[in-house]
Amino acid sequence: MVSSDILVIEAIGRLPGPLATSLLLNRGYDVLKIESDLSRDPFSRQIGNKTGVFFNVWYEELKKGKKFFHFTTKEQSHQLHKKLLPQILNYKRIVILSALKKCPYTHEIEEIINAVTSEGINYKHIKVWSDSKDTPLHDIDLSAQVGILNSESTKPLKYPVCGMMFSQQIALKIATAKYDNKTEVIYFKDEVERVFKPLLQDETPSPIQGEISAYNTYKIKDGMITLSALEKRSWANFTRKLQLELGPESRFSSKSSDSHQELRGFLKNIDKKKLEQLFPEGKERCFSFIN
Repeated sequence: MVSSDILVIEAIGRLPGPLATSLLLNRGYDVLKIESDLSRDPFSRQIGNKTGVFFNVWYEELKKGKKFFHFTTKEQSHQLHKKLLPQILNYKRIVILSALKKCPYTHEIEEIINAVTSEGINYKHIKVWSDSKDTPLHDIDLSAQVGILNSESTKPLKYPVCGMMFSQQIALKIATAKYDNKTEVIYFKDEVERVFKPLLQDETPSPIQGEISAYNTYKIKDGMITLSALEKRSWANFTRKLQLELGPESRFSSKSSDSHQELRGFLKNIDKKKLEQLFPEGKERCFSFIN
């Protein structure tokens, strides 16, 4: 039984690919993940190790709702056409997502492509890799190259921002794919640089790094809030109700400025109940409480 006309075969590990297919799963696609004990997804077996429990629990969530084809020996992998192809051939279109190099499922993918082609099923094979120069890249490398992480950053990035952005580009590529029975390669560096490079992080205060007053996190008396008052009217409404004389230009003041320190000091003495009274939940609220 299939629930979609399109099957995405996830023959790739680590973060961007599995996150991309998880996003598509929520949009009605069927996803089949190929797994092997001979070459396991390195992120699938790291519960409790140095990557941190927070990341591993999240990664396990990305698997939910997917179908799995698992084999433990090379001999079993060669039985793919007997066990897996009857499921695949129920679909009208197939997307195969794999790595450009070092893909452990090359043989299996070739079998799939030969089978769907002979059955007249259209497919798209999308391969992903670090960059066209074959430079090994991780999220932290690219974060530094595009300016998200720089010498003034006091804390490491908690989330793999670049990897998450790349996963969205992969999902978009799959969602808009032309089923032309061809292979296409997309590169981690190219996609992320295209998005982040125009931001000029080294020349302007970066909201991403909490550098300005209007887009930041603040301690309140009984917790914390995230403030997102970049719009002039949002900032004016927020400061007016708090009776703070901070003009519209101060929303872009740096964290070392007097106006920023005034706001931070004021919020330390106000509690959640008071903020909820002043800002009933709705369109005029420009902050969120952090649990």
